[in-house]
Amino acid sequence: MLAKYGRREWMSSGIMCGFLALILFWFGIKYNLNILLTLSPIAIFLWIPFALFFRDPPRKIPNQADAIVSPADGVVKDISIEASPFTPSEKFQRIGIFLSVLDVHINRMPFDVVVKDSLYKRGSFHDARSEHATTKNESNSVLCEAEYQEKRFPIIIRQISGAIARRIVSEAKLGDKFKKGDKFGMIKFGSRTELYIPEGNEFDISVKVGDKVFAGSTIMVKIKGRQN
Repeated sequence: MLAKYGRREWMSSGIMCGFLALILFWFGIKYNLNILLTLSPIAIFLWIPFALFFRDPPRKIPNQADAIVSPADGVVKDISIEASPFTPSEKFQRIGIFLSVLDVHINRMPFDVVVKDSLYKRGSFHDARSEHATTKNESNSVLCEAEYQEKRFPIIIRQISGAIARRIVSEAKLGDKFKKGDKFGMIKFGSRTELYIPEGNEFDISVKVGDKVFAGSTIMVKIKGRQN
């Protein structure tokens, strides 16, 4: 299945490659040029790698109530304590995920949440692996409210463009409710996604730098029992 967020790209490129294949086939038949007949199916195959970028495979969502899952496919690039994109005075644990062009680029919600705010920031297009990416690149942050054991807490998902990625897509709007693993957007052509959870020993990070993670299925954080 191909992602709806890239429908314009994979449909238009498919039409162009199909049209090119027909043109090559027609001229090959008309002028008896075997080279054109050979190139005709190749034009179709050129579309396949492009379409694969927009693939949207199904994912098995963990049913553990205390599990916060990855918002993106990729490799854990860094784990640190950082200021909230919304309230700089508030500190969060941040898990940065690098997505290569070979990764699935669909973003999924890490927990059952209600969207409370979103913040788009214009910026540069540094390589998503660079230390400058998280502070200087174009980004879109989604502030959500989650609940566990009758205690509410914030979760932030930050989509960051890369050197190749030039478009961030997010369907998350104020008041929207999402279940754990629900799709809400994507970043096109190589990027970075960051998960922010509150600082404190109530949240046990389950991954380490270098781990391969999968959106909606890899458990990133386990929530410990919260005390009154």
